[in-house]
Amino acid sequence: MLHHISRRERFDLLVAWLAIGLAFTLIFLEGGLSPLSFVMF
Repeated sequence: MLHHISRRERFDLLVAWLAIGLAFTLIFLEGGLSPLSFVMF
């Protein structure tokens, strides 16, 4: 499947995943591991 995706699209997908990971990391740092942070997000 991945070989059908262009290099540009693959890069954009990687950046999107990194942004999501960073967002969750910031949530964990701000509110700890509380399940409430997932509801708020």
